[in-house]
Amino acid sequence: MRDFAASRAKALKDLRAGLPVRRRAGMPRHRKKREADPTLNYTRRGFRLKDGRLHLAGGIVLTVVWSRDLPADPTSVRIYRDGPGHWYASFVVAVAVQPLPATGRVLGVDWGVAVIATTTSDAHDLPHPGHGKAAAQRLARYQRMMARRRP
Repeated sequence: MRDFAASRAKALKDLRAGLPVRRRAGMPRHRKKREADPTLNYTRRGFRLKDGRLHLAGGIVLTVVWSRDLPADPTSVRIYRDGPGHWYASFVVAVAVQPLPATGRVLGVDWGVAVIATTTSDAHDLPHPGHGKAAAQRLARYQRMMARRRP
């Protein structure tokens, strides 16, 4: 409910500010109970991990099956159910970025028209997919169809 209120407030603020439609946040859509998958979002104060269990606000205690260890303390968690009815917990964790080791190799990319990307290495060149040619052929076919019709 809180997310709905925040989304609606942002949409109304953008509307009053006179932002163009493409930059304006849209009003949140109402979803039917049967159509939307249930999702619960908790921030720092709404959950805690203790003794391998997930304690949620409202006295809900869940046993978690970990796919991997968390690298740091989570800042938020989202509990959601997928189509077959399985429940999952997705944790947000702040992690420091570790740069990759230098390889000493350089790759230059030139974005073009005839060839999408020309690189300094021939193995990485991206040829043009030719969508324009297929579109031109489709247009010609429809123009021939229209030319045969009566006015």
